[in-house]
Amino acid sequence: MAIVNRWYQILQILAAKKYVSIDDLKVQLHSSAQTIKKCISLLNEEIYGIAKIVFENGYFELQIEEYDLFLEIMNGTLKGELDFNSSTKRISYILKRLLDSNGYILIDDLSEELETSRGTVNKDIKYLKELVSTFGVQLSGKTNKGMYLEGEEFNFRLLYLYHVYDFLGKSAGLSEEVIDSLEEVEGLDQLDQISINLLKKVIDISINRIQNNHRIEERIIHYTNYAQDNAVLETLFYHIETRCRITLSQYERDFISFPITITNTGFINTKWVDQEQLERLFRKMMAAIHDNFLIEIDDDLLYAEMQHHLMFLINRMVFHLETNDLFFNEIEKNYPFPYELAKVGITELGKQISRKPSNIEISYLAIYFELVLRQTKNEEKRKIAIICSTGRGTAALIKRQVKAILGKEIVIEQFSEHAYEVEQLKHYFAIFTTIPLKDSPPEVPVIRITNIFDDKWIKNEWGKLSRGNRLNQGAFTIRFAKLEKKETYEEYLSQMVERLLHEQVVDDAFKQFIFEREQKQTTIFNNGVAFPHAVNKKQEQIVFYLGVLKEPIWTEAGMIQFIFLMGIPENINEKTEQELLELYDTMLKMVATPEIRAEILQLNQLEEFLVYIKMKGWFM
Repeated sequence: MAIVNRWYQILQILAAKKYVSIDDLKVQLHSSAQTIKKCISLLNEEIYGIAKIVFENGYFELQIEEYDLFLEIMNGTLKGELDFNSSTKRISYILKRLLDSNGYILIDDLSEELETSRGTVNKDIKYLKELVSTFGVQLSGKTNKGMYLEGEEFNFRLLYLYHVYDFLGKSAGLSEEVIDSLEEVEGLDQLDQISINLLKKVIDISINRIQNNHRIEERIIHYTNYAQDNAVLETLFYHIETRCRITLSQYERDFISFPITITNTGFINTKWVDQEQLERLFRKMMAAIHDNFLIEIDDDLLYAEMQHHLMFLINRMVFHLETNDLFFNEIEKNYPFPYELAKVGITELGKQISRKPSNIEISYLAIYFELVLRQTKNEEKRKIAIICSTGRGTAALIKRQVKAILGKEIVIEQFSEHAYEVEQLKHYFAIFTTIPLKDSPPEVPVIRITNIFDDKWIKNEWGKLSRGNRLNQGAFTIRFAKLEKKETYEEYLSQMVERLLHEQVVDDAFKQFIFEREQKQTTIFNNGVAFPHAVNKKQEQIVFYLGVLKEPIWTEAGMIQFIFLMGIPENINEKTEQELLELYDTMLKMVATPEIRAEILQLNQLEEFLVYIKMKGWFM
């Protein structure tokens, strides 16, 4: 990984979480402690006088001294300061030459221009081929002629935006005069600085491409421009066309508008929503989820809750754009089952629109599954409380960021640290707080916001959430075993099912249902977990059987060490449905950390397992 990319990863992590240990950074960056410390030392030299990363009491902390200059750094300025000793900078230069060229590019010419060997250039080109392929672009070549790019102009511009612009500066398509004039367009000040910076880049790149006869000539598939005919944008387009003497087609306007249509800005008009496409994609997502999980979800309620978010999610995925990680990867830990549902759903969505979703988007989508799974149908349960000790300005910024992601339907109410009562907070779906709360309702998630810079810069992390829900062991038929060594996953699974059949806790057809389901859709997930499940007509209790492999085995679908086998009653009432949801969450918590997994691997008998799950507070 290029050092500048690692710098930005570190800055984003530390901007999102106030205190980060070296072990956390090792996991996030997949690097050694020595490499990380050296990298931070070099980064501190680059950002001297603007910000600094300090190490105290075993934790790194980012301290910002010049907020405006720090925003410029986060906008990509460090990338432009690299020289051609950096492979990332060389690759950016090669990509720019290919994008700007109307013909072939010779490797020898690139080697001479970069003042590096042909072998080095060949290595860079090998990486570049993989990079452009993720954007649907092909790097081709002909002997004695050179290389060229094949693809659509839309994807060329995205490559320019994400992999050229910050490294090599402006396209020279947009003059400083025109850039300054953008700020004169009344209404653009509604946008946050990140959106404005992105908009400037997109305009600059677009003008440069149009002036060089590279135009977008087809509709951007799966993208919806929710800001069409917006008066502010029409004024902006007028400025661009008159000052740069170009004509912007509707396709060009759609592209330039995308920084404004990827989150819930004030420029959105829902009359442009393609309800048919949106619902079709949603139904595809849900079909994949129902194929993977035997669970009742009110699809119509979920669609009503999720529709607004889905609009912007699809646009972000179409443009390969990642949103800010407001919750710092904590949702997977605290909402494990909704996260798994969201992961399956968004993976299917990615297949439908030919895009790869990010883990950040999975986290945001999981919130909606949590809303519906907890049956938060009344208006009160869609409220979020903000308890803030730093003034109304900070609270307003928190509210703006949460609304941008979760949509207008979420009601956000603010309390001072002295003005809230525990009884009031019971009516909220979640609590955001800048202070430790002495008392809070155990059934409501508490989201601790610890990182506030200059009362402006806010990045949030999800704290440890406590629901206070424990499962009743008597409501389940629980089994546990260290499994005898087998060669295949199917053999392990058969061993487990045969035990249940022998004990007469599942019906005779259960084994057939399990293996038919496996053939249709594998239930092997990541983290070494398999989750085979089927309807059991034998009894009304949920059958829960954890099989632990002494040594993991590898399959085409991944590694397996824990098999959670479940028999789900044919007729599920509301109480059983709630127990099932809680059990899903508890199962995922059992393999959530290396420490818990190691503890479970030490267990040998059912009696030990029952004591353990009671000790952990999962069952009572």
